[in-house]
Amino acid sequence: MQEIIPMIEHTWSSLCLEHGYHYQLIDVDNTSPACNIQTLISSDLIVVTCFNSQISHFVKILRDKLKIDTRFFFYLHGLATIGLWPLQRFGVLPLLTTNDLFIGTCDGDIKSMNLSFVNACSMKIPFTIIDSSTFYQYTTKTIPFVYIGRISPQKNLDQLLCAYSELSDSLKSAHPLYFYGSEDHLGFPNIGLQEHNYLNQLRQLVIKLKLNPFVTFKGFVERLDIQKELGANYIFVSPSTHSDENFGMAAFRSLLTGAPCILTKWGGHKEFATDYQNRIYYLTPTLTDSGPLINLSEFKNALTKAANEFSLSLSTDPINFNLARNIRLFKLELEKSLEHSEPLKPTALALSIFSQQEQFEKNNEKQRCFNSFNDPAFISYFEAYL
Repeated sequence: MQEIIPMIEHTWSSLCLEHGYHYQLIDVDNTSPACNIQTLISSDLIVVTCFNSQISHFVKILRDKLKIDTRFFFYLHGLATIGLWPLQRFGVLPLLTTNDLFIGTCDGDIKSMNLSFVNACSMKIPFTIIDSSTFYQYTTKTIPFVYIGRISPQKNLDQLLCAYSELSDSLKSAHPLYFYGSEDHLGFPNIGLQEHNYLNQLRQLVIKLKLNPFVTFKGFVERLDIQKELGANYIFVSPSTHSDENFGMAAFRSLLTGAPCILTKWGGHKEFATDYQNRIYYLTPTLTDSGPLINLSEFKNALTKAANEFSLSLSTDPINFNLARNIRLFKLELEKSLEHSEPLKPTALALSIFSQQEQFEKNNEKQRCFNSFNDPAFISYFEAYL
């Protein structure tokens, strides 16, 4: 989110500059609705870059107390695959209408919204890159497999280690495995599975599989320092089935450098095929009683093929992930004629999630909304991301 929110802000400031609109950025965590009331009531559009409890106060004052129907654009991030229950929990959802817009970044977000609401307006606009990356020449002889991101069981990194262990020692020597990132200690909060020692489990698995000479946990490293260390001479791997994997910034940056990627055919990862089909090796996850699973043989074959076919590609400007395209799409949306608005109508699926979350919260499980991996609601959203 530290990268994504500034990119969203830059997109909107660029749109306003290009088309002569006035805009004002409000930091809701460090101000109050009262301090910004004149700006809010005179606005033609309010963009919510990321929903939190503070934003709910702003929405409720405008829509409930002042009866202002200024249109809202909400970025979904991880909300789509949990039926938008946080908006229901904080009293925002009943105040939204069919004229408000929910912005997703992959087809899975739109499918999930259609599962949750009969009449919600949603739109797919992927993220983009606003900074120009500095690339460095990688000087060592090995071409590592690299994971960059949160260390989480939702990223299926234990399955990556198991597949990697199936490679020959000669292949592993030429392609060591690096993990960049810190443990998030979240587990599977949506289904109430806590996990506080996943990184230690991965380290123990490395020992069990006798991978010590080939695997390195780098910890958190700044992005530019990773670039300096790796250049573009690596193979990015992310077997993630994370519930809010609706884009994949680390994968996108890797593709921009010219590096190939091994990705789950899941959520936002699927979108990259539109511009980078020849540089991606896709893995197909399936859902089991104990969680998402990637076929070990398929995973091993993808690692082997990516290593044997490795070659750098020239960096290209992606057609579907650039700033000009996003500005054009938003401008078209802003020019649309609005019809008579109606309250949002949650489906039976969404209503069941609201009810389950309310019961879980009474048991002090505030983030939980699914019973298990077998919960029909969980299965529905999982399949929407496939």
